[in-house]
Amino acid sequence: MEKLSLTYGVRWDVALPPVEKWNNLSLFDASGANPGANNRPGRMAFAGSGSLLTGQPWGPAALGPRHPEKSWYKGIAPRLGIAYSINDKTVVRTGYGIFYSQAFIPGWGGGSSLDGFNANPAFGSSNGGLTAAFILSQGFPQDFNRPPFIDSTFLTGQDGTLYRPLDANRLPYSQQWNLTV
Repeated sequence: MEKLSLTYGVRWDVALPPVEKWNNLSLFDASGANPGANNRPGRMAFAGSGSLLTGQPWGPAALGPRHPEKSWYKGIAPRLGIAYSINDKTVVRTGYGIFYSQAFIPGWGGGSSLDGFNANPAFGSSNGGLTAAFILSQGFPQDFNRPPFIDSTFLTGQDGTLYRPLDANRLPYSQQWNLTV
């Protein structure tokens, strides 16, 4: 009967920041100058340098990179297990490991937003609803601005876009161990 059993291994978890296929995302850039606030830090920025779908450049509103975080390559997770048979009826087992979870970037959308890429136009009657705002058979009114709104000042003074910290891509982890007889 074998007295000692040893198992070991290592796992490497790499966390790459999320991106949108066509760079149609916006986010809060805490260090970027906002021209709508006398160039104070804090502006809305757009992922990448322009749309990969249309080729439209974002100009001064561009973040540059497709995401603000750095890729995180330090998810080294060693595992070790030892079992020792004292006799035919008694075995001592112990184990240790580091386990990484997924990155939790703040916000419902994972720190990414479509602000500037969507619109919610509202159509109303000029006399409090006594007449129709528009007649559906004549189509929707076309006198509204259409997205994208690529402008660093787009949400200045309003409920702004989401923030993604530079270290948001670092994975949370736990260390686990056990000892049984």
